[in-house]
Amino acid sequence: MPDSLSSNPIFSNSTVSWPMTAGALLILAIIVIWAIIVALAPYLLFCHNLLMNPKLRRFASLGLVPLAMFIFPFVRRHILRRYLRGLRRDVATAEWLTRYVLPSNDYKADRFGSLLKRQRRLLLLGPSGIGKTSYLKYLTASYSDKRKKDSRLENLIPVFFPLALYQTQDLHSLFHQQLSHYGQLTDARLNSWFLKKGGFLLLIDGLNEIAQPKRQQIAGFVERYNKTNYLCFSSQESYPEFESAEKLELIGLEPEKVREFISRRLEKEKAEYVIKHFNQPAYNLYSLPQNLEFGLDIVECNNPLPLARRDLYETVMAPILKLWDQTQRTDYPVMLFSRAYDMLKAGFPFFESQNDPSKDDYLTPLLRYKVLIPYGSHYLFRHDLIRAYLANKYFASRWQDLLIKDTVTANSSWRSLLEFVLLGFESQINSREFLFAIATKNYQLAGELYKWLSKTHPDLCSDWSDDFLKEYGKKVLELV
Repeated sequence: MPDSLSSNPIFSNSTVSWPMTAGALLILAIIVIWAIIVALAPYLLFCHNLLMNPKLRRFASLGLVPLAMFIFPFVRRHILRRYLRGLRRDVATAEWLTRYVLPSNDYKADRFGSLLKRQRRLLLLGPSGIGKTSYLKYLTASYSDKRKKDSRLENLIPVFFPLALYQTQDLHSLFHQQLSHYGQLTDARLNSWFLKKGGFLLLIDGLNEIAQPKRQQIAGFVERYNKTNYLCFSSQESYPEFESAEKLELIGLEPEKVREFISRRLEKEKAEYVIKHFNQPAYNLYSLPQNLEFGLDIVECNNPLPLARRDLYETVMAPILKLWDQTQRTDYPVMLFSRAYDMLKAGFPFFESQNDPSKDDYLTPLLRYKVLIPYGSHYLFRHDLIRAYLANKYFASRWQDLLIKDTVTANSSWRSLLEFVLLGFESQINSREFLFAIATKNYQLAGELYKWLSKTHPDLCSDWSDDFLKEYGKKVLELV
C-alpha cells in the first residue's frame, strides 16, 4: 500500500519547492540589505564605502543597485546627498550665505534660477574685482542649502569649477575631485555616469584665465552635457565659443549695498563713522566689492579710508615695503613686482618660484598682511587686482620695451594692470602714446580702456579723444 504522505502533491514537490523558496528568500534578503545600504549611505560612511566599491555595487547586488540608479532619478539624488551635506558642513562654503552682499536683489538665487531655467546656459560678465567668483560661490552655497520651494530650479546639485587654479586638468577631473572632496564619492566612473545622467548646476569660473585651446575644450564639454545639466560660466569678456549663452552682466554695489557690506563687516560704531564720511567718489571707488574688502581691512587697522584707487593699493602694500626698507632689502620689491608681471604674462596663478628668497624675510610679511594667501602647498595673491597693481609697478617704467619691442599680446586679463599704468600718468601725452600702443596689440582692449578712461578720468584723454576715435573707427571698419 503506497505511503499516504508521499502521495500528497504538496509533499511530493517538496524537493523542488524548498530550493526555489530558499533562492527567492536569498534574493529578497539581498534586495533588503542593499536597500538599507543605499538608504543609509548618505549618513553612514560604512554603507557609503560599500556603495563606492564597483564590484560590490554591481555583482553583490545582482545588478539591482545600478538598475535602480538608472531607472529612478531620486535614487541618484539620494546617493548625492552626502556631497550636498559635505558642502553645507564646509565652513568656507556655508559662510557665503551670510557673508555675501548681493549687488542688488535682482541677483538673488531664485531669480537667477528663473533666468537659468529659460536659457540653460548663462555667461556671467564683469571686470576684475566685481565679484564674479564670489557670486558663483554664493550660488554654490545657496543651491546646496536646505530651502523652501521658490522659483529656483528644483533638485539641482551645484558644482563649482575654479579654472584659474586647475589649468592643467579637464573638467571631468575637476568634477570628480569636487564630488570626492566634499562627498567621498571616490568612484570616478560612477561620477562620470552621474554627470552624463545630469541634474547638476555646473558653475565654471574664470574663462578669461585660461588659454584658447582650453576654452575650446570647455566649449566641447558644454555641448556634450548641456542637455542634461545647467551651466553658468564667468569671464571678463565674451568669446565666440560661448556666444550662444545668455549674458548676465554683474554690476557694482549700489550705495545701499555698500552700506550693508560695511555694516556686516565692521562693529556698529566704526561702521556708522565710516558710512557718515562716505562721499560720491568713495561710493564710486568702493562699488567694486574687492576694493571695499581692501578698504575695510585698512579701516580695521584704524587707518583712514583711501579715496583714490592708487592710494588704496599703495596703502595695502605700505607696511611690507616699509619693513623691507627698514631691513635694507631693497631688492625684494623689484623681485616681487617682476614676479607679479611674469605671472600675469604667463597666466600662471601660483606665486612659487625657484629663485624666491627664504620664507623668513620675504614670504612671511606677504602672508602676514594677506597679500599672499596659502592654497594647499601653494601660495596665491589674495586677488588678481593685487597682482595687477604689483605688475604695474614693474611694467609702468618699462612699457615701451615690454609692450612695443616684446612679443607679448595684451588680452582682457591685462586690463587692470593697464588701468593702473594709465592712472600713474600725469600728462595726456603719455596716456595718448600708451593707449595707441595698446591698440597695435589689441584694439578691442584699447577701446575698452578708452571708454573707461573718458568716463572716470577725462582729464587724461580730452585733448586726443577725437584722434583715437577716428583710428578706432577705421580699425572696426577694416575688420567688418
